[in-house]
Amino acid sequence: MFLLKPRLFLGILLGTSLAVQAVAIANPAPEGSLTISARDVDMGVGAGVARRDDDDDDKPPALWGEGGPKHSDFVRGSWDSGWIVAVAISLVKLNQQTMRNLIVSPTDYQDGKSIDKVTYRLKPKEGDVWKEIEVKYDDIPSGADYPDEGYWFLAGLEAALLKMGGYDGLGKGGDDASKSIKSGSVQEALQILTGVMGNGYKCLSGVQNGIWAELRHADVSPIIALRGKGYEDHSAWPVMSTAGVEWTDAKIKLRKTNKVDAKEEKFDDVYDNTWWLISLPGHQTVPLNE
Repeated sequence: MFLLKPRLFLGILLGTSLAVQAVAIANPAPEGSLTISARDVDMGVGAGVARRDDDDDDKPPALWGEGGPKHSDFVRGSWDSGWIVAVAISLVKLNQQTMRNLIVSPTDYQDGKSIDKVTYRLKPKEGDVWKEIEVKYDDIPSGADYPDEGYWFLAGLEAALLKMGGYDGLGKGGDDASKSIKSGSVQEALQILTGVMGNGYKCLSGVQNGIWAELRHADVSPIIALRGKGYEDHSAWPVMSTAGVEWTDAKIKLRKTNKVDAKEEKFDDVYDNTWWLISLPGHQTVPLNE
């Protein structure tokens, strides 16, 4: 795994002011790209995560509740699936249609109703053709993630991802499908769910204005902060909202993927503990045109 280096005061060394560096991550990601573990630093499992009882003979639950999918339906449990969950949270909090568009069958699903199988539409790593993958509720692997209400859209999405495979963290897919999701790339998670590879913006020292300018796009475009105290302890935090005019008085709300509630922090605290910001190129809005 590539380890991100600490911030360097390059402006002093080069005699020039620093600017936010926008780094387009290629696909497939070359050595040194931002393929990281998105598991939260404390490795804690959120109190709001329900586990499926494989011995439950009741009818399957709903994909999501009445009113459609919402960000609290996406909570990471024991798997290293934070890179996927963080992107899903960022997308659905902007427009729930981004999640609805991932279901291509049935076309007339009624919110809050029991359903036993659906077909997901996901973007493979290679090629331009989206892949349709059927998932039955009874075939979802043990350990997949469910919210307290037991809705199974996220767990079904994780099962579809494992069937597809091809990305770091998803295994080979098909007959050799992995039994769980492992560490992966937030940029690639954006590609899987939107069709567009994410950009990485490195948080260099002395560029508070540039970072604040990026964060302020969180109300129209998905932005995920990669944070951590150590080089290997990165975690993906969706940026839920921002408040303030200048960075000096700004506040940012972020959500850990294993928690439901967002946490408001001062800009300085976010800036000091964030290594990269991941977003769509040009801060595109969602859902994207196909």
